[in-house]
Amino acid sequence: MSSLLVVERMVIESLGNGKKDQRIKDLSEDTGLSEGLIRSIVFHLTNKGITVNQQGRVSLNWERKDEWIPMIKNQEGIKTEIKELFSALVNHNFSEDQAEHKKERRIHLKKAWLSEYEHSLVQAKLRELDEFLDKISLQKKSNSKIKEQKVFIWGMSGYQTLVNELLHAV
Repeated sequence: MSSLLVVERMVIESLGNGKKDQRIKDLSEDTGLSEGLIRSIVFHLTNKGITVNQQGRVSLNWERKDEWIPMIKNQEGIKTEIKELFSALVNHNFSEDQAEHKKERRIHLKKAWLSEYEHSLVQAKLRELDEFLDKISLQKKSNSKIKEQKVFIWGMSGYQTLVNELLHAV
């Protein structure tokens, strides 16, 4: 099963977020991607059976949803999206443009020793954050632009576990 690029996922989110069908210009405005790139993405999504393009209006191909929804929910595709967005987040936060704003860095890495109790407290706080963000997203979904979303990435694992995973990948 082929996975989707981040830009393809963004266009799909835009189509699923608002009006039933949108013009290329509307998709460009909503995503912040150029009209030329949107045309190319829509062409590929249409070839994959995900979108239909009729009279200059693009919509999700709900008649073939059983074919493309598994592609969106595919574990490997989601994993790739997270990796790509995380990499972009790291690169952006350590870019020359951001160097002058070090105090405002929006990405942090903490290594901490936690007791079982502290570990459960951190997990509870992360669940609380997740629920809070879900609630906010539902409230603003219909009238907000996709490009205005903020990306949050969090998680935790044992230091040794992560290092072993890196060594295993090599």
